[in-house]
Amino acid sequence: MSHIETPWSRVASRTARGLLVRKGITQGTLVESLRLVGTSETPRSIEGKLLRGTFKFSLFLQILSAIKSDHPAHWKPVVARAANWDDASARILRHELLDIGMPLRQVAFRLRDLGVLIDDVVLGSACNDGNFPLVLILQLCLVRPIDELDRLVDMSDIRGALLAEQQGKRSLSDAG
Repeated sequence: MSHIETPWSRVASRTARGLLVRKGITQGTLVESLRLVGTSETPRSIEGKLLRGTFKFSLFLQILSAIKSDHPAHWKPVVARAANWDDASARILRHELLDIGMPLRQVAFRLRDLGVLIDDVVLGSACNDGNFPLVLILQLCLVRPIDELDRLVDMSDIRGALLAEQQGKRSLSDAG
């Protein structure tokens, strides 16, 4: 399957890889630590996912847990109640959307207004099954910042990804 690099996947990649660097963790150590939390990844697969920045939010949660990283405190009880990592992802997404205080349709509209192509059906599905990329959490920060997420990613990087995405779309429409 081919991968198209986007400003959003670059921010997701830098977020995860930067976390490993700050903690002094190699990808080999990460693979071993992930096994302890019930995830089997090979060094090659984890390297590819982290470089592409296209990994699921549930994997990001597993990485945070495996390397014992600080993360938003309000996520901890949500993760503790979850049946599995996808359930934890779905619960966190629902929690963050509730904090925004808007119906899904309005959140999707605000994201689309910023140039993030998503609809309320996709958001609803992600809330139910937890199957969504880290990128979605980063994009939600454009509607309302997520408390303590700045421990892991700079808001300036998130705004930079949005600007780069918008400029890329303008360049394509100018060329067409």
